[in-house]
Amino acid sequence: MNNLEQLIWNYLDGIASFEERNHLEQLLKSDVEFIALFEEIKSIHIQISTLELDEPSMSFGRNLMEKIQLEHSPVPQKSLFGKWLINGIALFFISAILFVLGILFFKIEWSQSPETAWFEFTMPQFALDNSSYGFLINLFIFVDIIVVLYFFDVFFSKKMKSKNDHNL
Repeated sequence: MNNLEQLIWNYLDGIASFEERNHLEQLLKSDVEFIALFEEIKSIHIQISTLELDEPSMSFGRNLMEKIQLEHSPVPQKSLFGKWLINGIALFFISAILFVLGILFFKIEWSQSPETAWFEFTMPQFALDNSSYGFLINLFIFVDIIVVLYFFDVFFSKKMKSKNDHNL
């Protein structure tokens, strides 16, 4: 579209400036080719303005709402971290506490003197270079790693499954 056509469209739409209107009127008085172009664009403008606007069908709103209801609703952040994850973390910490308490009670030297009715005990000295401690610590770490890997596997497989279901 060249400048003259744009000038005519602006004039017909009523958005031409005062200078553009004066320039258009001068061209309409003097140029025969411009008059033909003006009449052609004016007829197109009239035809466009008489067209009726398309309206959506009566069932458009209902169909749209049905489509929206079929879409998956976004999962709230709270449900992303299900009870299994919270229970797994709790199980890890409880097992760690019970493990440490088990070693502590196993190594306490319980003794009772005839003078007192209460048990007397001395806290054990932990030496991590002892082979039994090393084995127990390695066993505990191994079990913890297996549990953490299991929970990651469950988490990511659920995430991938929901992503695949969403893409279908």
